[in-house]
Amino acid sequence: MVEKIRLIVEYDPGVTKGQIMEQLKIGSGSVLEILHNKLKMHWVCHRIVPHFLTQEQKQHRVDICRQNLDMIRKGGNRSPSTIITGDETYVHFYDTPTHREAKIWIYEDDTPPDIVKKERTVRKLCYAVFFRSTGLVAAVKLEGQKTVTAKWYSEVCLPRVFEKVSNDRPNTGLRNIILHHDNARPHSAGVTAQYLKDMKVRIMPRPPTVQTLSPAISGCSTN
Repeated sequence: MVEKIRLIVEYDPGVTKGQIMEQLKIGSGSVLEILHNKLKMHWVCHRIVPHFLTQEQKQHRVDICRQNLDMIRKGGNRSPSTIITGDETYVHFYDTPTHREAKIWIYEDDTPPDIVKKERTVRKLCYAVFFRSTGLVAAVKLEGQKTVTAKWYSEVCLPRVFEKVSNDRPNTGLRNIILHHDNARPHSAGVTAQYLKDMKVRIMPRPPTVQTLSPAISGCSTN
């Protein structure tokens, strides 16, 4: 029975205790006794990471974070409220996978493997969501097109966001506002940069985007 369970787990590390019980027609206690005490295995979750980074990329991110922290410290107590963070995100028509679905059986001397978190190709909506220390600023839905473009971002999305900010800060408007977004093509395009310059909105320093680090991983802002 020990050998049977060992073969089952090695063939499918994600097999559950209940599935082993059903397949071999044995009780829960027997399965756990064999897994934990005989095979010296335990039930762990994959360490889910957004993408894999080189040491140089990790150090660059640390340097950017230190630069931003220094900027915030110099800005005083009100500095965080002037930073608007935004990015595109998908809203799926299903519940996202849980950590339970990522658990597998490993031997006690093994290290939990890493897996890259990926999105399923099912129906979904794309929103550009912006917030600051005081709460949500705006959630702009992408409509009439499949991907975020620089034209949509600079002519539709950002104007709505800045309008909300100006309404929330009637005395100061966009003065001292800092935009924190990544280096996706719509965000770093010339038309976007010119629009932000015209609006006198500064950009917060940021590390490379996921697309830059790993071309195989893509988000909704692909153009």
